[in-house]
Amino acid sequence: MAGAMVLTWLYNSTGGSVLATALWHGSYNAVVAGGEAAVSTVVTAAVILAFVLIARRYGPETLSAQPKHVLESH
Repeated sequence: MAGAMVLTWLYNSTGGSVLATALWHGSYNAVVAGGEAAVSTVVTAAVILAFVLIARRYGPETLSAQPKHVLESH
């Protein structure tokens, strides 16, 4: 869940960049799946800490310093 929130913050903070979120997600998966247990544990703990800091700094409503990015259908 913390990873999803960090991805949401990243998406909203980059103005809706799918590339940035995909690169982060891929990097996280590569480190956690390909690394040793100690590395995976430290990286996962860092993501949880990042989520706590982001939620406290920006609030759970938008998870961003910018307004929430919303896709509009035409």
